Amino acid sequence: MSGRSWDYQLYGLRLRTDRELPGLAALPPWGMADVTVTLAGNGGDPFPVPVSSWLHDLPPFPVWKAACPDGTYVRLRYASENDEMEFVLGPGGRRVWVSWSDHLLLEDVSSILFGPVLTCLAMLRGKTCLHGSVIALADRALAILGASGAGKSTLALACIRRGARLVSDDLVLLEEVPAGFAARCGSPALRLRPQTAEALWGSFESLRPIWSSPRAARYKRYLDLAGNDAGGQSAVPLAAIIVLGSRLPGAETASFEPLPPAPALATLMAHRPADFLSDREGHVRDFALLSRLASRIPINRLCWPDGFEGLDLLSERVLTECCPRA
Repeated sequence: MSGRSWDYQLYGLRLRTDRELPGLAALPPWGMADVTVTLAGNGGDPFPVPVSSWLHDLPPFPVWKAACPDGTYVRLRYASENDEMEFVLGPGGRRVWVSWSDHLLLEDVSSILFGPVLTCLAMLRGKTCLHGSVIALADRALAILGASGAGKSTLALACIRRGARLVSDDLVLLEEVPAGFAARCGSPALRLRPQTAEALWGSFESLRPIWSSPRAARYKRYLDLAGNDAGGQSAVPLAAIIVLGSRLPGAETASFEPLPPAPALATLMAHRPADFLSDREGHVRDFALLSRLASRIPINRLCWPDGFEGLDLLSERVLTECCPRA
């Protein structure tokens, strides 16, 4: 190792790594980092915890925990047929150690580090997170929630084509502020499936691959939106939330269903990512914050036609009704 370090800013956290990672602009190192990342690669075991200390806490999920004098460590494994990478998250989400097999590249590591692992880090740091994308019009943000494949990125890109900006993709990191709630800003890149990229952007192959493997690169790629991101803001006030419901084959119009606070709260709790990391205190904290959010922020369930026809009109309606200009 050269002894150098690189700093990256995401979701209000400063991450300091010992290798330069692709896909994000590094900042000049200064002050204390919120999270220190050791990228050991395949050069040895970087884990600070003896192998005998790990307990397979959540079978069949590839998650282990180790109770140590300085707190609880979490170990995550991501594996395919021939490759794997492992992340150890230190107590309080302040340290990360990473190892990976020979055929993987830093592009592969960064896609997991800045995606699901960062979500886990935020939760270990006491943050309340939701699984979704966030766009903004002027200074008002709209969070789009939904299961994997529900169309979050599709609707987000349709709104971006109508003048919105990307705040974050795949993770809604909530912050309670005096005026209400805000969503923290992430990386200005949107993960797109081939059909969405071809229909709304014109090309899938021209986008930046998420994975180095040609086979994996067929499923999703990054649309880089530098210059179309949150404009240097660290967080954007949250105006509304849309929960994506059923796609309706053959339907001509979309329907918005306002959710009262009680069912809205149940829906928000169900859209927390990696909630297996939360202890009782974390579940109580999330429940309290999301209860306040559900009583103050409009939350609508959107059922919309299947396919891409009519998305321009739908996105205009979404922006007009959910992010009206002041």
